[in-house]
Amino acid sequence: MSSLLDRAGAALRYAGAAAQAIPLLERAVSMSVDMFGSDHPEVLQYRHDLATAYLSAGRTKEAVVLFEGTLGDRQRLLGCDHFDTLNTFNNLARAVRTEGRITEAIAMHETILAIRERTLGPQDNSTLTSRNNLAFTYRAAGRLAEAITMYEATLVDRERNPRY
Repeated sequence: MSSLLDRAGAALRYAGAAAQAIPLLERAVSMSVDMFGSDHPEVLQYRHDLATAYLSAGRTKEAVVLFEGTLGDRQRLLGCDHFDTLNTFNNLARAVRTEGRITEAIAMHETILAIRERTLGPQDNSTLTSRNNLAFTYRAAGRLAEAITMYEATLVDRERNPRY
């Protein structure tokens, strides 16, 4: 039942109805914690999905708190280089940027990019997404020359790898 709630909540969020998704996702988290305990991978994914819905709905402070807790748990249980850990870290950086904490967001995105380059390689789709996110954050900080250079390099690499 919790997985159906999570899927329905995710579909609503993708459809632009994040506020309507939140009660479903909160219920999915609660039910899965009761069934599996707070350290179960499903629980961590549902918490990540709920934090993403909070962010989409403009509930940034709640998103940051939930992303931070989920990131800490994923780092502890899965390691700092795990794909799911890095996804939560990336979304935390987005939420921090949304709060206006640009310098902190830049540091996070630089760390994520470095890990993905080291573990996945410079041409991996996730690495290119991280590079794009860092360029976006540089632009938000007014570091336009760095942003443009990074956007251009990312575009070239994406064109070189059309499968992504």
